Amino acid sequence: MPINITTIYTKERLFQFHRFVWASKKLFWIILAVCTIIILGNCLFLLWLDADFTDILFFLFFVIFVDATYLFCAFILPRFTLKKAKNLNTTVNYSFDTDCFHIQSTNAYVAEALTIQYSLLTKVEKKQSELYMLVSRHQAFIVDLSNISPEQEANLKDILSANIPKKKLKWPPSFPSEC
Repeated sequence: MPINITTIYTKERLFQFHRFVWASKKLFWIILAVCTIIILGNCLFLLWLDADFTDILFFLFFVIFVDATYLFCAFILPRFTLKKAKNLNTTVNYSFDTDCFHIQSTNAYVAEALTIQYSLLTKVEKKQSELYMLVSRHQAFIVDLSNISPEQEANLKDILSANIPKKKLKWPPSFPSEC
């Protein structure tokens, strides 16, 4: 019996996915932090050597500019671009079968139906009450799990576990609520 779930792509839901994508770039953030620390360390070293203050200011402004640019692109710019997203307020109906899942989406621009094999998914990750089924590093089907029963969620996890390699499926264990 298929599991049916309806999701509406709200601005907040799309922004949460955008944060998920940027947060998953751990190596990028580590490299940015290391470069920032190295340049700031060099600025302190130049201060210790009594170097020209304009050189130190150049490095400081460079670090501030680069860090601010990436933070702006990661967290502020999406707020503006998501307001004009064509998939905003799209209603997506998912139907999960044992061998594939079906999607029907409708909004002012599009009305389409798709059948997708689980093998197309590159990664599936559950975050709180959202399920991100990624087809690339930046594109995913977003499934709202907040309106389904725990039994349906367990069945969905079983279907996905049977069709997706374990290394591609990240589903944190759910803890039973205390009585």
